[in-house]
Amino acid sequence: MIDVLLNRLDRVRKHGDGYRARCPACGGHSDRDKLSMSERDGKVLLYCFGGCRGDAVLAAVGLRWADIMPPRDRPLTPRERDEIRRAARQAGWSIALDALAIEAKVVLVAARELQAGRALPTEDLARLQEAIAWIDASATLLSDAPAWRPDYMTPVKAAA
Repeated sequence: MIDVLLNRLDRVRKHGDGYRARCPACGGHSDRDKLSMSERDGKVLLYCFGGCRGDAVLAAVGLRWADIMPPRDRPLTPRERDEIRRAARQAGWSIALDALAIEAKVVLVAARELQAGRALPTEDLARLQEAIAWIDASATLLSDAPAWRPDYMTPVKAAA
């Protein structure tokens, strides 16, 4: 089902288990491909880092959700809806973590240049500002992620 959408997008490329492309709704404000898509259990998941809603993305290429999703043979139960929402959130978290890993490297390179006493050229400064915007967007997306603690920080019950 995702192929119907992929055929209507620009700059589609494989990215992990899914795809990245230029968002047809906002076009993005940089050369970065802001639309992330994947297909799980026959369902298409969309996320635009520019903030576009899925229905706006689809409308921009002349599609509706019904055009890319399998027909439902029965209504979804509340539990099934919760599972779908959880899967979509987790897909978004994965995308945000990938973005954080890349953008943290950009910040590190800039920090090393500054630490060495070298001024950043205009284009590098612009890229650093873009990295900060991506980090902020990822932080917003991850703000509803469950808190994670390393095992050694998990409270241990005292023996009775």
